[in-house]
Amino acid sequence: MSNIPDNYDFFRMHEAEQESKLEGRPLCECCEEPIQDDFYYDIGGEIYCEDCMVSCFRKIIE
Repeated sequence: MSNIPDNYDFFRMHEAEQESKLEGRPLCECCEEPIQDDFYYDIGGEIYCEDCMVSCFRKIIE
């Protein structure tokens, strides 16, 4: 009998592929997660993702 991959095998292969893609991405200084966008914000040499830029630096004018 041959081993035929099931859905869980395909899921694990996909997860491993995604993880390897994220390994080379820069990390956000605030949330420490890999930045998945095509851009990031560099403020004084510190790298931030867009979500952290909005939550940490955006101020509303009243």
